[in-house]
Amino acid sequence: LPLTIIGLITFITYAITHDFHLIKMLLIMIPFNLLILTARSLTKRRTLMYYLVVIDGLLLVKALFGVASELLGP
Repeated sequence: LPLTIIGLITFITYAITHDFHLIKMLLIMIPFNLLILTARSLTKRRTLMYYLVVIDGLLLVKALFGVASELLGP
């Protein structure tokens, strides 16, 4: 969780210094927020396959939002 928050702060700093458009910033920040929510909800013990599916799903979401930010953002 701390690394995710540091990554989010780093991204916001990078986006501000490189003048990212607000829509692009918001689209890229959605997967960060989903990762934080998911990390907080994974306190219950589960199988390894469950964790792998969750991680792969988050990577897919991150990729889709990254593509959407490039296509929709100016």
